[in-house]
This record gives sequence, C-alpha cells and structure tokens, in this order.
Amino acid sequence: MKAFVRNNPTLVFGLGLPLLLVLVIGAFTLLSTWLVKPPQYDFIYLTDYQTYMPSLEVKVIDKKIQVTRDAASRMNNASRMWYYSAKTGVAREIAWPALPSPVASNDQSPGAPVLIPVAMPELAALLIDAAAVAPDGYQFQARGYCSSGNWLNFWLSSPCNAAAATLTKQGRRVVVSYPTMDGRSGWIRFVGWVIPQ
Repeated sequence: MKAFVRNNPTLVFGLGLPLLLVLVIGAFTLLSTWLVKPPQYDFIYLTDYQTYMPSLEVKVIDKKIQVTRDAASRMNNASRMWYYSAKTGVAREIAWPALPSPVASNDQSPGAPVLIPVAMPELAALLIDAAAVAPDGYQFQARGYCSSGNWLNFWLSSPCNAAAATLTKQGRRVVVSYPTMDGRSGWIRFVGWVIPQ
C-alpha cells in the first residue's frame, strides 16, 4: 500500500482530496442539524395565493391578521390558509368563513377598491409578527410556480415547477409540509409568526 501511494501520488491526491472534502462538508451539515435548535414559533402562511388579482387580501396590521375582500371582485377565492405548528411539524388548514358576496357598483370611476372585512374568529386571539425572521432566528423561504425560460426545464423536472417552503437557520433546513402537498400547490405566501401571549 505504501509503495502504491509513493508511486502514484497524483492518483491518491486526485481521489483522496475530493472524498475528504465531501466528508468535511457532510460533517458540517450534520453538525449544523445537531447544534441548531429546532424551530420554536408557529406561523401562518397561504398557498395558491394569487398576488396579481387576489379575491382576498391578507395583511398583518397592529399584530393582528386582517382579511378583506374587494367589494366588486367576482373572482373566486382559491387560496388556502395554514397554521403550522413548530412543535409537531404539521400544518392544519384554517377554513375560510362564508365570504361576502360581491357588491354591484354603478360607479366606474377609477380609484381605490371598496374593501369588505372578512371575520376570521379562529385568528382573532392570535398575535402575529410579520417580520421576515422569527424571534428564534428561523427564516421562512418559499418558492412557487415560475418560468425561467430555460429550455432544459422542458426536458427535466425543474424545482421551479414545484411549490415548496422551508425554515432555515445557520445551515439547518426544515421542510414545511401540509396535508395536501402535491408539489403543484401554486404560490406560497408567508403571513406571520405566532407570538405567545
């Protein structure tokens, strides 16, 4: 063995250094998973949320979620709201109440739309922080449908075509799933972190 190493140092370094690099990177990845605490804060997010012409608007104002509907909008709401529990790692759907019917308007002048508040009793008692980073340091990251214009996407399955969400902190990555996650759930939009009272 020693003779082989002495006679073929280029081959030994050519194979040994990449393997050593893979082991070092793998060790750092495992260490970050073991050393970084799991997420501590629950949060709320939306799936199938269309930003270009939503039938509902979901905002955080004064640490409360406010849902409104455009009075003149005749579009159906396709978005779904989810409450993710950091303790269990499971998301449950928050059902929309009966939405107010669109109001016919004779006023065709441009201007701000008339917004009708939508009561969400299940969210009324929650305090929400809409910051990008949770108090424990985790950040919500999501991707949804997109079109990169790359011809390779036509032939290969692109991650751009699948909706996915993760929580990340210092190298640790937690995949956020929900019961109907099928990889084709449209745009994902973060709403806010649930702050304990």
